[in-house]
Amino acid sequence: MARELLVAADRYDLERLRLMCQNILFQSIDTSNVMGTLSLVRGRDTCRQLKDSCIEYIASDPEVFSVVMATEEYQELKNSCSPLIIEIIERVATHKAARGSSSEGLISHRLPEKTWSTHKASEEVHGVHEFRIPNFCAVIRLVDNQTIHSGTFRVGDYDWKLAVCPSSGGDGETAAEAGSISVYLKLLSDPPSHGVEVSKKFMVYNPNGKSPMTLINDGAAPTTNEERGQTWGYKKLITLESAKSQYLAHDGSLTICCDFAVTKQPYTSRSTPTTRPMIAVPSSSIALHLDQLLARKHGSDVRFLVEGSEICAHSLVIAARCPVLYEVVAAAAGDSEDCHIVRINGMKATVFKAVLRFVYTDDELATLGRSVVVDEDMVGLERMKIICENFLAEHISKENAFDTGNMARRHQCSKLEDYCMDFILSVPSLAKELIKLIPLPSP
Repeated sequence: MARELLVAADRYDLERLRLMCQNILFQSIDTSNVMGTLSLVRGRDTCRQLKDSCIEYIASDPEVFSVVMATEEYQELKNSCSPLIIEIIERVATHKAARGSSSEGLISHRLPEKTWSTHKASEEVHGVHEFRIPNFCAVIRLVDNQTIHSGTFRVGDYDWKLAVCPSSGGDGETAAEAGSISVYLKLLSDPPSHGVEVSKKFMVYNPNGKSPMTLINDGAAPTTNEERGQTWGYKKLITLESAKSQYLAHDGSLTICCDFAVTKQPYTSRSTPTTRPMIAVPSSSIALHLDQLLARKHGSDVRFLVEGSEICAHSLVIAARCPVLYEVVAAAAGDSEDCHIVRINGMKATVFKAVLRFVYTDDELATLGRSVVVDEDMVGLERMKIICENFLAEHISKENAFDTGNMARRHQCSKLEDYCMDFILSVPSLAKELIKLIPLPSP
């Protein structure tokens, strides 16, 4: 079927499908089908790589060439004086060292397996990871003497993680260690036999300083991590008192940064025989194409009227991706002689455009705020709602905590509401304001 799909992909200029089919045909090349594949791609400029691979396969082994010359396809091309025959013969002539012939007779030959090795020189890979802990004061009350882990990040071909432990004092701790924050860098990957040499320094974000980071400890001599799970850092990077008084951002968060360099020693990498595609197939671009479809309005059959603006869209895309919004489209079509016009009330045009773009591309929202969450209930996009909740949680502050909490309650966003309440209780001034709002019991 790959042959027929290749013809169809070439006919309709489907580049990614064309490359996928060429890869399938390349992986299956042998003496029984190489001439058929060569005949298929002959004259197709878009398949030059596959054509060249077929010719190289035929010319690379004298016995393969002798088997191919006996096929009907080769004789037909020879009798028609096809330029392909000239290319094959010229390629055979350029091969100075032919590979050994098989002693088992004329059997089906496949592409020869290859192994390879590469010498890697010593290099230093630099990495920076910022670990933000929102609502830090509330967090340390809940996780006292327990470790908080960052997400996994990759530097120098190895996986790492930061481990942060705020401690108010406990068994086995000295007076100097109590009331401090410990920070460690942890190796999560298996290191090579010679280990992984790492130079590290930790910094804490200073929201009031002229520079974005304040260096708390300038690091030490490079260390060598020789096994998975090994950690290195400081038992007392900074005191809890300093963290609360100097380094909390306006939203109550604390950001710890690890700036480190991984030194990779010289080594030679080896591979095992493996089947690898010769032709690189690009990643899917369907989201980009749908985004362009929305922007260019080609083939649109629905027009939304929002705040006096006309926004064009495609009913089939909406039906597949957002059934709730499609019900609005279908209802408007039934009530109006002009089934292409749908009026959207109670929503900003900028917000509706963002909703449509999410419907088409599933693109995450980076800068949209409260209004998107409010209006999302109208179109029933659960994933978009969760993304917006996370956005609001990350940007909570003293100024918007009450408004965000009230909005979360109105729209049944229980997790966001709980997060807002925890934040309010962690800020003394907000907690006092909350107490004032609680009605006193009737006498």
